[in-house]
Amino acid sequence: MNKINVLPVIARHLETLSDYGEDKRSWSDYLLFLVLPAIGGVVLAWLGFGFRTDAVNGFLNAFSIFTGLLLNVLVLVFTLTSATSPLNVDVRLRRELLRQAS
Repeated sequence: MNKINVLPVIARHLETLSDYGEDKRSWSDYLLFLVLPAIGGVVLAWLGFGFRTDAVNGFLNAFSIFTGLLLNVLVLVFTLTSATSPLNVDVRLRRELLRQAS
């Protein structure tokens, strides 16, 4: 059952909702990322809001394309920052360029 236990993942996720560099919890992060979406979902369900099937299909297609593009960018960044990159450019120069771009 340890392979399907998601409680450690949830616990680690909640640990990320803290102020950077401090071990204090950020209540504004809890409010922004947990409370407000829950309230919004309850209000929309109470109002009977819903999407048509073709709208949901469009959203899924758009987000899948967007996810693929972001994964390609991530692979490109890892390729450019790795020391064994096939590109023949100085590693320090590549890292400096990527640091300036972000």
